[in-house]
Amino acid sequence: MITRAEVKNILQISDTGKDDTIETMIPIVRDFVIGYCNNKFLNDNKYYTSNLIGFYGDKVIDGNSGLATFSVGMNIYITGSDNNDGAYTVKQVADGSIRTDKQMTLETAGESITIYQVQYPEGLKLAVANMVGFQLNQTQGVTSESIGDYSVSYSMNYPDSILQSLRPYKKVKFVW
Repeated sequence: MITRAEVKNILQISDTGKDDTIETMIPIVRDFVIGYCNNKFLNDNKYYTSNLIGFYGDKVIDGNSGLATFSVGMNIYITGSDNNDGAYTVKQVADGSIRTDKQMTLETAGESITIYQVQYPEGLKLAVANMVGFQLNQTQGVTSESIGDYSVSYSMNYPDSILQSLRPYKKVKFVW
């Protein structure tokens, strides 16, 4: 979706003091965007399906070695698993397995799992960087503060200006 370097460039952050926090925030914001937009941004033309895929730690393991079609830095979305459906970024590809940016629940092969390549629109980068920047600038645990005539409240909700920038990427959600 976005790299740490891209977030820092957009937010004009030159020091390395917040690098770990930015790395941690990117998958959290990515998952929020997917849920908020009701859009997984799947590339229906690029996917791999197998019933020999299992999960262990941060690894996706395939008995057919079909995961070699994926590459480092690629965004993927897993469907059909019992506990590991969701968005991931490929960190390493080797020997019939890929490492991802998140830990997974142990799951053995047997179910038909599909792994899609994800293509996020370039326009999302500004919104995602602003969401990461918003989180970096929050004062954790303070709900309100008053000093004399001065009063301020902090909210952990994203501002409407950021959420409105996600509007073009939202898909309609039908509720029965």
